Amino acid sequence: MTPEQREEKLRTAIAHWFAERVKRRKSFKLPDLVNEAVGEFAGQPGFAKEFVQALAYPMFYSIATQQIGSMRALRSGDYVFARGLSAEEAAERVERRAARPIFERWLHHVEHCGDRYVHLVEMTKMDIRMAKEERGKRVRAEQQMIELLTRLARRLKGDQRVSDRWSLEEIENVAQSIEKAS
Repeated sequence: MTPEQREEKLRTAIAHWFAERVKRRKSFKLPDLVNEAVGEFAGQPGFAKEFVQALAYPMFYSIATQQIGSMRALRSGDYVFARGLSAEEAAERVERRAARPIFERWLHHVEHCGDRYVHLVEMTKMDIRMAKEERGKRVRAEQQMIELLTRLARRLKGDQRVSDRWSLEEIENVAQSIEKAS
């Protein structure tokens, strides 16, 4: 079995385990669910060796992308996905989603509320307020970054780099003025 096949087999088993547990719960705390999974899988004979063989490369890849992501993150947070999708994979996912009845997508949709995730259909008004606030913070962070990039680009011509026209102090000053205005 190739490393890719080993990884896919292991990821499929773990994903199935999570899907079954999440479907059965009205709400859950992600750290608790992950601890439960680790405990259950770690108790299986040969799991540790299989896990290391299958996931060493993806783990290193994930750490590298997180490090790169931290270099471009706003103070309020930015997300970097561990792996990019090819155009074909992205199109396939869109097709699969489009084939489902439109209402079904909400059945298993979860939102982050404080320290836990809650299924949309099980959310209370307070849960919705928390989720809305969290999403609002992420939107504001993205809007601030878009504004910063827009302002930086105004001074650039052709193939100029930001460092040709802006000092780090100037960039920070612009970023702070955007944050204050938001």
